[in-house]
Amino acid sequence: MRKILAAAVLSLSLSAPSVMAQQGPAQEITLDAEAEARVRRAIEALVPEYNRRLARDGETSANDWIRQKAFELGQREADLMKQRLGMD
Repeated sequence: MRKILAAAVLSLSLSAPSVMAQQGPAQEITLDAEAEARVRRAIEALVPEYNRRLARDGETSANDWIRQKAFELGQREADLMKQRLGMD
């Protein structure tokens, strides 16, 4: 379950809108090795809390929480990419 959750959240977080997209539908971005490692560490840190919420609040609530965290993680990575590219 833990690896499945981590893979699912990683997939969600890597689907953040491209910082290069001006208009139109969201595009996927490719993370460099450093960013991918940051995302993996962040996901691994979320797993214990997800499991607590799953046991306490049920799957729907826990999944809602993890989706929000994945969105926030994607936003942070997009902001870092913008800074790196001088687009902030």
